Amino acid sequence: MADEASGATLVVAIPSDAPGVARSADLDLMAMRSANTAAVDLVDVPIDDAQVLTTEAKTWLPQVRPAFLGMQCGLSIGLARRALVEARGHLGAARHVLREPIQDRAAELQHCEAELRDGLRSDAYQGAAARLFELRIRLAEIAQEAVELELQAAGGRAYLTKSGEGFQRRWREAAFVPIITPSLVQLKAALAAQRDAARHAA
Repeated sequence: MADEASGATLVVAIPSDAPGVARSADLDLMAMRSANTAAVDLVDVPIDDAQVLTTEAKTWLPQVRPAFLGMQCGLSIGLARRALVEARGHLGAARHVLREPIQDRAAELQHCEAELRDGLRSDAYQGAAARLFELRIRLAEIAQEAVELELQAAGGRAYLTKSGEGFQRRWREAAFVPIITPSLVQLKAALAAQRDAARHAA
């Protein structure tokens, strides 16, 4: 939010029970209902100094972005890991052709995990947000590819109500990952804008 008096861009923490805060019922999401996602309306909400996290949002946000996006990557990593484990469990003589792509995705997942972990520990992404965006995008893609491999390995069993329950949940979660804010489209747009700016600067 912007402070009209000073022109500063603020980041504030607002209590859910503050006057002027109205929360909708939890949204009826296709998946991830336990996230308790809702819409919030703010009307003349009073803010005191203790609620202001920073008055310099443009400086503060890049500092917290790596941890924020790093936590989001955890969903893609966990989802991909489990889907690949399940896919391996369905391999047999009739589906041996899936062994190599499953191994390839698992190896790439481990590589991306290691790069993400090392970058977060070393604060490398503080001044290199583009690479973090690329990792977040690729991990989301790996999660989707892993769930698709699980489907191919399981075959029709994935669509049976009981035996396919875990797969069906993972399929819905994989569909949710691309739209988590910042969405993959937003990240790709930010990367494209950076590339355009670099070309114009050159």
